[in-house]
Amino acid sequence: MSDFVDMPQERLRARDIEDICGFRLPTAARFSLTHYNPPGPVASAYIQSMGPIDAITGPGGSGKTVASIFKGIRFSIASMPVCRDHQIRVKGTVVRDNYRSLYRTTLQSWFDYFPVSQHPEFFGGQDRPATHKLRLSTVRVIDGIAREIPVDLQVDFFAIQDINYELAFKSYETSWGWATEADGIPVAAIPFFYSRTARYPRMDMLPEGTVRPRIMQVDFNPPDPNHPLWEACERGSFKTEFNPERDVRTVNFFRQPSGLSARAENRAGKSLAEYQAEYDALPRDEARRMVEGLPGRVKDGLPVYDDEWDYDTFVSKVPVPIDPDLPKTWRAGQGGVPMLKPIAWKNKPLASSAHMAAVKYQLTRLSRRRPTSPGVSPVWALACSQLESRRRARQYRRWIGRRAA
Repeated sequence: MSDFVDMPQERLRARDIEDICGFRLPTAARFSLTHYNPPGPVASAYIQSMGPIDAITGPGGSGKTVASIFKGIRFSIASMPVCRDHQIRVKGTVVRDNYRSLYRTTLQSWFDYFPVSQHPEFFGGQDRPATHKLRLSTVRVIDGIAREIPVDLQVDFFAIQDINYELAFKSYETSWGWATEADGIPVAAIPFFYSRTARYPRMDMLPEGTVRPRIMQVDFNPPDPNHPLWEACERGSFKTEFNPERDVRTVNFFRQPSGLSARAENRAGKSLAEYQAEYDALPRDEARRMVEGLPGRVKDGLPVYDDEWDYDTFVSKVPVPIDPDLPKTWRAGQGGVPMLKPIAWKNKPLASSAHMAAVKYQLTRLSRRRPTSPGVSPVWALACSQLESRRRARQYRRWIGRRAA
């Protein structure tokens, strides 16, 4: 690795670490990884996902950072291979924007699980990279016998906002990576650090034929919708020219529900009342990001239906089933599309309205998981459509009245 990011060699005392971090170190682990429960199903799926690149976003306080800590440890003890000397050797790499935030926020969460009092080999310095060496253990079944295997884990912490990271880390080797608060770092750094994984331990330390696993994990609060990280996560790739029909999807995107939702995660850590208080106090754009877990407004134009859009309401919570034979059936010109009865009314505008009402009638039935009724009377379909329009107009007037009040 370049001398520009040479790792510090001096082990810091607890008092020195407190001076740099600006907080009191815990004297014992405040939380136990052996009794850790994920904050919700989205975070649980994120922890269990095996990449290549896993990204999680959500409102503030939804448990993303701790889920990322647990994900890296889980990967280290459960997925990394045993070396020839019957030990597991792992190196993890944590990157974020600047050293002040790294020491004062990221390491504060880290020390809650791995306090220096129990894992004293911590190396670092003011505005410098840090290293924490942990001695853990796990159980593996070897030759049919469950054996306790020591795990030698080294975790390096870097700030990369103001450096040429490609030059600085061109020969750097690691096992897994974690980009935390990733919307604050160059987006290209994420696939770059993924390319540095699966390089430790060296192949000569492993049994012949061993394949080294790799993973890059990412957490962030929602940025604006034009942010390149958001676009890459929704696209499923950091390739801007990504073609879903040709290219492999390499980014798994996990979106936690709004803090105001009944499905909000980490309720044990942050209550509905706390989210509601923040929603009332924060500017609208910040409330969208930090409370609702939605991307911020588009800064260079007016949002479309910004206040009315709700991810939980309008996005299916389960995969939408698709008949795999349907495209072939359409291309072959075969059936599968019900034909509506022709409407031979002399009043052409009224006939056109009745035809559209018949189409909406079929769509309504499908939305309720009922079969279509192509033989429906156009008079009945038009009457249903008019009644539904009146009902929705009344709802809209009442909604406007409540907002005005």
